[in-house]
Amino acid sequence: YAMSTFDIDKTTVVFGVRVENTDVSSVGNIFAEDGDATDVATRKTSQTYTDVFPSLNVKYDFNDRLIARGAVYTSLVRPAFGEMRPTVALNDDQDEIELGNPDLDPYKAYNFDLSLEYYPTKLSVLSAGVFYKKIDNAIFPATYDIEDLPGNIDLSFLPADILAGVGEVSTFINVDDSHVAGVEFNYVQSLDFLPGLLDGFLVSGNLTFTESESTLPDGRDVPLLKQSDTIWNVSVGYEKGPWDLRVSANYRGDYLDELFGVDDDFGNIDRYTDDHLGVEASVKYDVSDSLQVYLEGKNLADEPEYY
Repeated sequence: YAMSTFDIDKTTVVFGVRVENTDVSSVGNIFAEDGDATDVATRKTSQTYTDVFPSLNVKYDFNDRLIARGAVYTSLVRPAFGEMRPTVALNDDQDEIELGNPDLDPYKAYNFDLSLEYYPTKLSVLSAGVFYKKIDNAIFPATYDIEDLPGNIDLSFLPADILAGVGEVSTFINVDDSHVAGVEFNYVQSLDFLPGLLDGFLVSGNLTFTESESTLPDGRDVPLLKQSDTIWNVSVGYEKGPWDLRVSANYRGDYLDELFGVDDDFGNIDRYTDDHLGVEASVKYDVSDSLQVYLEGKNLADEPEYY
């Protein structure tokens, strides 16, 4: 990578470029879930690609308390190992298969960020930001009937006698075009102006609204995978001496979890995860400089998750 930083009066500019080369080789098994343990074939795959990532970051100090930031940059996220594994598993009847997709391309994103930060005191901040991300090759888990399988899913490596009996395929796919746009707000306030022991309290909260869309290989538009339209959290904490206490509420809206397509009788049968509000709390105590004890509670309101 190469990077340079320079200052012009109240403006700081950081720009540069990074080059990454990725080389992946993998071997996986082709097997029936309840088949003979010795009746296993192997599948070998490899993939190599090189990417260039320029970036530009600008910070402008209006004064000591008000700062503007802007960024234009590119980024990449490689497929997870579970998504790109070459393993193929057939069910008992050998009419359904579940397989990874080693031909997946990585996510590539073109990112645009703009934010404004205000610091009323040294221990407080109020900020707002907008962002837009154009994403290529977003990865989705998907289940297809064999006759509806996209052309970029290649099953020709399977023996013809096995392939002839397959009716359903679960795998991972790339989609061509996606985008995410949104606004976010953040507030952190230390209550150090309170008297006595109360000056250890602090409050914080943030809120994000997003709009996202991905275009599937069949032309259907859906939200970006696992992207909620609304996310917020509120937290109250106390830090004083050896004590660190936190209570928080965290909310996320519903999101698309897995693709199943459109059914003639039921319409859209994709799987969604419902919205969720979780409450968490933690207590930490520093016994000494080298020893801390803590207790954490998760989902204290016992809120279920629905799919």
